[in-house]
Amino acid sequence: MGFVWMSIWTTAITGVLLMLFSPKFHFGSYQAPWEIYLLLKQIIFVAMIIAAISIGKIVRKMESILAMTPNSSLEDRISFHHNRILVRRRLNIVFGLVALLISMRMVMS
Repeated sequence: MGFVWMSIWTTAITGVLLMLFSPKFHFGSYQAPWEIYLLLKQIIFVAMIIAAISIGKIVRKMESILAMTPNSSLEDRISFHHNRILVRRRLNIVFGLVALLISMRMVMS
C-alpha cells in the first residue's frame, strides 16, 4: 500500500505544481492540448484514489476472514482476495506510469 499512496501523492503534487506555475493553465478550460493532458492526469488521479480505497477495503475484508474462518477453508478465500489486491496494485502502477508520461509531455509542450 505504501507505493500506491506514494504514487498518488506524487501525481497530486506534480499536477498542482503544473497548474499553479504554468501560464498555460486556465481554470475550467480544456481546449488546448496542454489542458487536455491536465484533464487526463486529473482523471487518472481520481482512478488511482478509487483503486487505493478499494485495496484498503479488500485488506479489511481479508482481516475479518482471518478472524472468523476456520483454517480449513481459509486458503481459498484469502487467495481470491489476494489476487484482487494484486490486480489493483498493478493497475495503480500502470496509472502512475501513465501519469508520469503525461506530466513529461505537459512539461515538454
